[in-house]
Amino acid sequence: MSRYYRHSLSSMTTPTGRGFKFLIKVKTALTAFQNLIDQGEGQQDGSYKIKRLLGQTDHDGYTVTLFDDSVQLNIFFHNKFDIKFENNKALDRFISQIEEIAKL
Repeated sequence: MSRYYRHSLSSMTTPTGRGFKFLIKVKTALTAFQNLIDQGEGQQDGSYKIKRLLGQTDHDGYTVTLFDDSVQLNIFFHNKFDIKFENNKALDRFISQIEEIAKL
């Protein structure tokens, strides 16, 4: 993945080709993760999946990871996070998936 951002707030904006775009709402991402656990399909590696979005947590539960084939979002203790993505289109698709699954 070619782009990487680390942030320590509960939301973040970052420049895209079209100006600034709202990037991550940690609360929405954590809601999507809970919906993955509650309604998703368990995978052999311990992750959960709905559509193309997968989620898993580390052994102590303090780090949540949401990912697909092009984007990986890690949410740490105190809502700090980092995100890795291939391109803006993949990032936009990923954010849409999180928002959709958070509404389930």
